[in-house]
Amino acid sequence: MLLPINENARSPLREANLIDSIQRLGLYHHFEHEIGELLRQIHNNYVENGTITLNEDLHSIALVFRLLRQQGYHILTVILPDQKSDHDRRSSVPTPVKRRRLCTCRCSDAQVTPSAGPRSLMTLMTIKWLTENGWKTMMNSKCSSFQWSGVTIREDVFKKFKNEQGNFKETLIGDVEGMISLYEATHMRIHGEDILDEALSFTSLNLKMMATQLNPSLATKVNHSLKRPLFKNLPRLVARHYISNYEKDSSHDATLLLLAKLDFNLLQKQHQKEIGNIS
Repeated sequence: MLLPINENARSPLREANLIDSIQRLGLYHHFEHEIGELLRQIHNNYVENGTITLNEDLHSIALVFRLLRQQGYHILTVILPDQKSDHDRRSSVPTPVKRRRLCTCRCSDAQVTPSAGPRSLMTLMTIKWLTENGWKTMMNSKCSSFQWSGVTIREDVFKKFKNEQGNFKETLIGDVEGMISLYEATHMRIHGEDILDEALSFTSLNLKMMATQLNPSLATKVNHSLKRPLFKNLPRLVARHYISNYEKDSSHDATLLLLAKLDFNLLQKQHQKEIGNIS
């Protein structure tokens, strides 16, 4: 199935917002290939050394960041302590979301040995990937240890939204959509990403405070995001909630909305039928 994209009005942000709507409407499985291709293009054109190069507002950056991480675009960083300046390399490759983990290997006199523990298989897979992708010279270097981090799209893109004191700018608080997008993006963080930990605290605190001062529609949206962030929610529950809100949006795509309703109702009937068969 083809995505409803106007070829004469294409932009990475339009495409990112369209992908976000499709996912929230529960239609991702119908457009999986097309969404993957669009995100690949966004990654290839607007990500350099793991950093998003788009010069946009908070909502746009946070949305693109979250979508790329969800898709599993992977930034591999290998650090050799003895020769860090010469051998700090980065490579960006798409990889399954489940591989977003920190792994540690130990290297001694050109022999790489995986760390003991439950991640040993993951470490062996890492060594295999390194070997297959031209890392033989580096792995033959003598070193005491090295680490690689499964970091999917670098989080330092959000530094531009901080002030000189290192805190998130107070002016961001008035950008409700941007704050919600950043809050959702923080749930894609991994261990050690301090800026996203700070962003979670910043957005959680201020969204709770501003919810009491917003109009009922926006307040409901904020409270729902705080209570049920996308990453911790179930796709069908997200779709059920989002369909009614999407319909109220004057800029909604009527075809997508109709498809979402049909898909939701058909799947619901199928589930009811299956429950009836086993009861």
